Amino acid sequence: MLPTRSLTRPLVIALGLVATLGLAGCAGTPDFELLRTEVAPEAPLSPTADAELRVRLEASDGSGTLAETSVSGLGGSPWPVVLQVDRRALERAGAARLHAELREAGRVTHASPEPVSPSERDAEGVIELPLAPRR
Repeated sequence: MLPTRSLTRPLVIALGLVATLGLAGCAGTPDFELLRTEVAPEAPLSPTADAELRVRLEASDGSGTLAETSVSGLGGSPWPVVLQVDRRALERAGAARLHAELREAGRVTHASPEPVSPSERDAEGVIELPLAPRR
């Protein structure tokens, strides 16, 4: 029979390593935030059947796209769109900007005239993205 002390120390070390790995795994998981937007054209708009609305959140520091989604089968405007973004990535990016564009027949016909900050939310927490004809 093996002495108890010789088994206890490796067992304690193994449990400590498992706990450390478990905590490290939790630290790397995303913490998602939903950004609710409403894309509103300047004038009432009836998009074609093949129209696609794209909304993306980009990092202002040039590090790239933080979140993006596209919606097709659009009815009457305005269009509600929800983006899911990792809160920590958004914080690391500093200032970020939202942009929307409408494509019909593969061509951009409307776009946001200016990017909008995710912090520009109304009382219900919705971010309004204006959409203007592309010139």
